[in-house]
Amino acid sequence: MSILQKNTLLAVYIDDCILAIKEESELKEAIKEIAEKFEITDEANVDEYLGVKIERQEDGTVKMYQPYLITQILETLGFNNKTKAKNTPAISSKILHRDTEGKEMKTQWEYARVIGQLNFLEKST
Repeated sequence: MSILQKNTLLAVYIDDCILAIKEESELKEAIKEIAEKFEITDEANVDEYLGVKIERQEDGTVKMYQPYLITQILETLGFNNKTKAKNTPAISSKILHRDTEGKEMKTQWEYARVIGQLNFLEKST
């Protein structure tokens, strides 16, 4: 039985891939098996993959998050260091009206693109 058929996680995107196996010896065997059929380079441990940061936790789990995409979304929407954060949302029973006296907002962004980026974010736990 091939090592790639048991206890192996192989994530492939076009010409990049991640291979995850618990035992170091099995990992080396799997890399050797793949190299017999494909031209590959072993980049060793991975801490970033396609914009996703990867951190190994002390308890053995892996944390994955997307700081670059989050920053890109915030910048597209005009959020910056001057944007004031609120701890709680607005009162849901309050009816909001257009502020005809206020300063006109001139920020333009592509709604569908930002929604697509938000959909691409993975839920963190």
